[in-house]
Amino acid sequence: MGTSQSKNTVHFEFEDQLARIDSGQEYSTIEVEVKVPIRCIGRVNYKHFEIRPWDFSEIPAGESRSIYFKGVSLHWGPEHRIDGAKDGFYHGGSAMQEIAQLYTVFFRIPFEVGDTIRMNDQPFRDRNSNQRVRTVHKDKIRLGEGLPFLDKAKNLKPNLKQPYMLACKFYLQGLRQFSDEPDLSFISFITALESLAQTQSVEECGFDPELEALLGGITDKNLHLKLRKRLWSTMSATHKFVRLCSSHLTDNFWNDDSRPTVDWQRVTKNEMEEILKKYYSCRSKFLHEGQPLPPTLYGVLGGSEKCASTGRQISRKSWDGKDLVPPISFLELLTHHVLLEFMERNQIAGENSEVNTE
Repeated sequence: MGTSQSKNTVHFEFEDQLARIDSGQEYSTIEVEVKVPIRCIGRVNYKHFEIRPWDFSEIPAGESRSIYFKGVSLHWGPEHRIDGAKDGFYHGGSAMQEIAQLYTVFFRIPFEVGDTIRMNDQPFRDRNSNQRVRTVHKDKIRLGEGLPFLDKAKNLKPNLKQPYMLACKFYLQGLRQFSDEPDLSFISFITALESLAQTQSVEECGFDPELEALLGGITDKNLHLKLRKRLWSTMSATHKFVRLCSSHLTDNFWNDDSRPTVDWQRVTKNEMEEILKKYYSCRSKFLHEGQPLPPTLYGVLGGSEKCASTGRQISRKSWDGKDLVPPISFLELLTHHVLLEFMERNQIAGENSEVNTE
């Protein structure tokens, strides 16, 4: 059962479930099948949640396989009723889906929660929709390596937890759509970043260097601060999107092993801000005007991030060279790094994890 919560809620659904169980609320155990496109090793026990491998037969690389996920479903009575509100905020996922989405972000692998197979230790089939997964970048993952990320999620600033989980959900959706629906995958990755962009303040992101230089000439501190806040409130969604992304790309992104090794194929730091503006413009024109996305989004020859062409044309639609953008694989890498860095930068002091791994 999903609960409607304020954006300033202090917990995720899985935290709320564990707290309610600790306080005595009754619950049922649920066992589900989770699809992953990679071999998993090890086992995780996270209080009332358990994750472990299920498919042990040889499966060709890239094909989906199953892991076992055990969780809980709370029993809801009149005494547990939660009032809704117009400003309520809910990302739409269950506690088990939250954990799967956090693991998706940490491992850069889609964890698709599928069919329920047992309830309260009895056979129980509840079918979920079939979903495809894309080819992935690893041979295997060790499930226990994701546990510190769950602890970081618990220690995320309270007002950022729900927006962050919504971003995780859109990132998972983007991975799922990557191969078969790349245009929708593009929208999902942009929306994941937008979910975080709206949480940022002017103190965290600031403005472009030219505007910062102009503001720096104002010596009256109170006037300076008032102008900064006023300007930030009038800034467009594009500006906030660009500032979030550009301020959260570290050397880990620029030096990522999956990027091209040839210099002319690589996007540079100086080019990034303009590319981010074009990405957001593509998103807006696609959604609000029905304009098709630039063909380079679907891939560039040789795995390049940049297209050397002076223009492209498909049917009666043409694009100038300046309108072309890096492929969606570049946007996925960018989104993943921003999600990880955002988690790192927005931690508060918290308790140690109560987990064990194998």
